[in-house]
Amino acid sequence: MNRSSKVNFNHAKTFSEGLQAVFWVFVEEGSAKGSIDGALESADYWSLKIRKLEIKEQIDWYVNFSVTLKKLGVYVGSNFPTGLTWNNSKGISDYAEIF
Repeated sequence: MNRSSKVNFNHAKTFSEGLQAVFWVFVEEGSAKGSIDGALESADYWSLKIRKLEIKEQIDWYVNFSVTLKKLGVYVGSNFPTGLTWNNSKGISDYAEIF
């Protein structure tokens, strides 16, 4: 495996692990911020391999990605501390009933 494909693989793994933060809307009540933090930790594991290469553009990419996830965690923690509240105006008691 050449260096370029290793970098691409590590980016893909970092992104896919971090992308799981978006699924905070589906977690049980009270654990939304924790799911974002968990996704960030998983992405951080794979980003270590990117940072070891010491390529400034690659490191900057991860720093920006990480900052975005951290800001999402702060936003969710301050605006949705108990998780997402679903509109119950139509008698739906659980989001699982929608799907």
